Amino acid sequence: MTLPDLRIDIETDDRAARARIASLPCALVRGVFQRPDWLAAWSAAHSTRPPRLALVTVTRKRDETIVLALPLMREQRGATVYWTMLDDGVSDYNAPLFAPDFAPTRAELARLRTAIVERLPDADVFVIEKMPEWVGGHRNPLFDLPGLLASRFRRHTLPLAGGLEAVRARFRGASGLARKRRRLARRGRLSFDVLSDRAAVPVIERLMSWRSRRYDTRETTTDLYRRLLSDTEMGRLGVLRFDGEPIAGCFSIVDDGALRLLLVAFDAEYAAWSPGRLAIEDTIAWAIDAGFDEFDFTIGSEAFKFDFGVETDALWEVRAPLRWRGAVSLHLQDVRRTVAAFVRRSLPVLRPLSSTRSDRPASAP
Repeated sequence: MTLPDLRIDIETDDRAARARIASLPCALVRGVFQRPDWLAAWSAAHSTRPPRLALVTVTRKRDETIVLALPLMREQRGATVYWTMLDDGVSDYNAPLFAPDFAPTRAELARLRTAIVERLPDADVFVIEKMPEWVGGHRNPLFDLPGLLASRFRRHTLPLAGGLEAVRARFRGASGLARKRRRLARRGRLSFDVLSDRAAVPVIERLMSWRSRRYDTRETTTDLYRRLLSDTEMGRLGVLRFDGEPIAGCFSIVDDGALRLLLVAFDAEYAAWSPGRLAIEDTIAWAIDAGFDEFDFTIGSEAFKFDFGVETDALWEVRAPLRWRGAVSLHLQDVRRTVAAFVRRSLPVLRPLSSTRSDRPASAP
């Protein structure tokens, strides 16, 4: 499999792969979850039990310019082993790093994928999940790959144009949320502030402890959020306080005019007043004042996101089996997804919910 003007290199030595990922050219177009500061925080948070890494680079021979890079991790899911983007459950959008002028044809992309898949070692499946069409204002070159699949994940965004009242008009149940705010304020003093430095670390740890009572949380995730707040300019932590004490918070990252929400958590003692939603509303108001164009609720189709009037956008998936076990695994995944989609369409109690959320699979491009 030859591509005359392109050279494909795959670095599978862990130490060398980490070093090369950290030194990839800044001129490459990157999504927020592939920015150098995110990748450095991600790598540091995974330093205790680091996954095996690899780096795929595609270089244009005539000028020795890297035109495409795929930082990959090896991940065991059940009996199946994957090469996938650096994620581990914390990256909401996975996308390649690419040169702005890299525009291969569909046929060239198909050959490129085949050449990469043929050389990836020691795994069953190659996959890029949760992939957006647009990255940093540029169209994702992998979007023209033949056989691109709609992801089971979707993106949920709230445009912030028109000011707070215009945005609030999209909220479902806004009057009820306002009543809860008034009732809570009668019991004590409510305040809200946004932290973006080391002072936020104790608060993010408290949020993660609240979240752990309802969901499984990992120390690597907590450590990642700590590092994003203390070691980068990306993290923002909106904190709702009652008589000076935190009762809810939203952890987000900033990215090209958008505030992207990664975590909402609250003290269960105040659950009757919906403090998590109050904190989201306050964070949205802060984002508008700060000049952001978009509040991104990211992936996950939780009902509260639709109460804030989000719009949904499709995400996509590139995948290929590396050996027979991977082919079987992908076939079984397709069967499960088909059955799940049929159940959602068929059960009367789920049909209105699915329609309201506009969360149906998109058609392949």
